[in-house]
Amino acid sequence: MRDSLLWVYEGQTEFWALALAARAGQLSSSQALDILALDAAAAQSRPGRTCSTV
Repeated sequence: MRDSLLWVYEGQTEFWALALAARAGQLSSSQALDILALDAAAAQSRPGRTCSTV
């Protein structure tokens, strides 16, 4: 696949699935925030990724 923005689309679907689960009451807000924090930490610790907002 040549589209380099595919990862943005994939990331958005994961984010909104989590947000909708929290809004529907399947997850508490603290659970949803914990999952987001774990995802961010995992992405930051992978080789080849840098965090330019630090």
